[in-house]
Amino acid sequence: MIWLLPAVSPRLAVLIVSAIYGVPTHVLDHIGERESAMKVVGIHAIDAKWGKTAYKRAVRVGWIEPSCQAYTPHGAWSTRGSFGLLAAYHVHYLPQCAPPFLFDLPIVSAAVSAEKLIRHCAKPTRYRHPRTSSWAGGAHVCASIPEKSLDFELVSRVVHAVVLLLMTEKKPPPVEKPERTDGKDPPKPLKRTG
Repeated sequence: MIWLLPAVSPRLAVLIVSAIYGVPTHVLDHIGERESAMKVVGIHAIDAKWGKTAYKRAVRVGWIEPSCQAYTPHGAWSTRGSFGLLAAYHVHYLPQCAPPFLFDLPIVSAAVSAEKLIRHCAKPTRYRHPRTSSWAGGAHVCASIPEKSLDFELVSRVVHAVVLLLMTEKKPPPVEKPERTDGKDPPKPLKRTG
């Protein structure tokens, strides 16, 4: 049943992730609305030009392993998904060698967003990155974000396990149409006219 997770809409992803991580739904809703109007999206065309630069920087700091996460042109490592995450800078939240397209799945993007917010808000105010506060909707957002707890590590491991399954899980077998038992051929589709 793990193959159903990619079909989760951004709104449903917010509800699931909020329940798991304890991040208020309005915070993730705000991010999703601003970044994608709560639609399932892939690469954000406006930011695609930053993919190569982001990839090189992420390799330099060790977030990307070039031997299994090769550079792909046309913005694959740039901003992606319903919650507007720069794939190269957030792939370290996922299991090693995770491909950038996983951020296109709302459930993965929402989970990484929640984890990012929890880690960001756990820092003392002076060490919080202003861009992250802005992305989240302002510095006041941290007042509603739960502190990192023992459960956070367990949840993080479960999310990693789900992502690993998504990376390896094959699609379900196609549903076979039952054969007609009356010996007749199936009706032909109607042709459009006009």
